[in-house]
Amino acid sequence: MSKNTIYSFYKTLAQDNFSLIYLGEFNDKLTYEFLLLNKASGGESGTIKKRVFFLMNECYQNIIRHSDTSEAKAQGLNHPMMFLVRNINDAYYIGSSNLIDNGIKDSLSSKFNSVNAYSIEELEEVYKNSLMNNNLSAKGGAGIGLIEMARKTNYPLEFAFDDLNGSFSMFHMQLVLNLSNERMVESQNKANIEEVKRLYKHMVEENVIMIQKGDFSQEAILPLLDIITTNLDTIKHVGARKKIIYILIEMLQNISRHGVAMEKGKEGVFAILLKEGKYHVMTGNFVPNAKKDIISTHINKVRELAEHPERMDELYTETILNEDSNKKGSGAGVGFMEIIKFGGKDLTYEFEPLSGTDLSFFSLNIAI
Repeated sequence: MSKNTIYSFYKTLAQDNFSLIYLGEFNDKLTYEFLLLNKASGGESGTIKKRVFFLMNECYQNIIRHSDTSEAKAQGLNHPMMFLVRNINDAYYIGSSNLIDNGIKDSLSSKFNSVNAYSIEELEEVYKNSLMNNNLSAKGGAGIGLIEMARKTNYPLEFAFDDLNGSFSMFHMQLVLNLSNERMVESQNKANIEEVKRLYKHMVEENVIMIQKGDFSQEAILPLLDIITTNLDTIKHVGARKKIIYILIEMLQNISRHGVAMEKGKEGVFAILLKEGKYHVMTGNFVPNAKKDIISTHINKVRELAEHPERMDELYTETILNEDSNKKGSGAGVGFMEIIKFGGKDLTYEFEPLSGTDLSFFSLNIAI
């Protein structure tokens, strides 16, 4: 794991108002959870959110239609699928990455290029003819799906391939929706398909399961936890699974309670990694430099007491009774004690000064 992974992802996603990137297995339940998370984020109208969700669902269904993992795994290839949603300025970027058999590579390229060559008027005509003639492709309607995506976006459908061997490739695609409804020109595109490929590579290299950046309000935390819980279902040990979820809640609540309100709200980043058999839960948010010493002193004190449960209990009771510690939002509440109590003393933290301000990026990492 590279130094301060969460901060490196924050810098990568710094321009995003909201972003969610997920790496792993996919099932129908995730579609619903993505809808809830998208609904809780941003301030767009209901019409825009419905349009975004439609595109999210089509992109998600593309993964299901074209993924080919069984034979690839038999050949020793194990490349996880990725799904992402990003909101940058006045545009939404919805993308996916999945493994495909090279036998369909030319066909996919041809379909994407054909759809991109249509004018808006031609797209409408092709769409009507497809519906009237029931002209669906053999793999669950991929043809009509591409036409639908092209109709509801205002930028060419982006796609790219990364060849893995003679039999398989990673297929990356991205939909771009400009909220102004005007057709976006290439110079306005803040995150093209090459960025999707770089994000995928970064996620795989750091063993990230999922990452979210945005305003960590209470409304956004609940569906986020549901998505993570779905991914953690593979953990057979119920006690371990409950421990991870409890620590996740505390760390996300830490951002919600103590994060500094920035231009985009209580801006923060959350990530969960799986490395060497351990889950690494990471969060990052901005805090005033004036509170760095208070936070450091409190975390260090709690870590020292972790080996002395009776003293930890005394501090826990003392902190709860001291209402001022919570009212001031100093970060010296019971949250860090809960994290260490359930996750052990292996809690690390760093401060990265934000140039030209009196703020620092405060990152937390605990291995479970």
